[in-house]
Amino acid sequence: MDRLTATVGGQPADVLDAAGRLVITPHALTLEGQTNVPADLLPGESLHAFLRRHVDSIDSGAWSVYIGGVQIPREMWVRVYPKHGTLIAVRAVVQRQVLQLVAIAALSYFTFGAGSIGSSLIGINGAAALGATGTALAVGAINGALFLGGAMLINKVLGPKLPGPAGAAEQERSPQARG
Repeated sequence: MDRLTATVGGQPADVLDAAGRLVITPHALTLEGQTNVPADLLPGESLHAFLRRHVDSIDSGAWSVYIGGVQIPREMWVRVYPKHGTLIAVRAVVQRQVLQLVAIAALSYFTFGAGSIGSSLIGINGAAALGATGTALAVGAINGALFLGGAMLINKVLGPKLPGPAGAAEQERSPQARG
């Protein structure tokens, strides 16, 4: 039995048919809505042309494409010509802005929604000495500092990338940048 054959109920079954397969997964986190159809490549057709025929909004930039398990960079799609019989997998990707929003929401929940953590940081004796108002202010200050530090870290890691010196110089020469 070769490597492209699996058994189903004890009988050999082809995993990849002769035409190859196109697997489209439109949801970034689950397999919901996934389709697995034969790939109908036209002779001399580039990967980009093939994807435009089969995947709605492929030009939105929210997709990653794999051929035989190897990711193909977006800028190479027009130069790649898949062979007949290959597996082409297309998967939606999580955009950085969505990831940043989820991270900020989780940070908010775990800092401002977790007053008991701040109380435990002060300690029971410290809370008794401060009184109820003092404890509430101290917990608020601790949680605010945790949120501020976390938000700064999230924005640094997941925030928009600023153009470097080469990008800024190119933007100054651009007619659109002059307004």
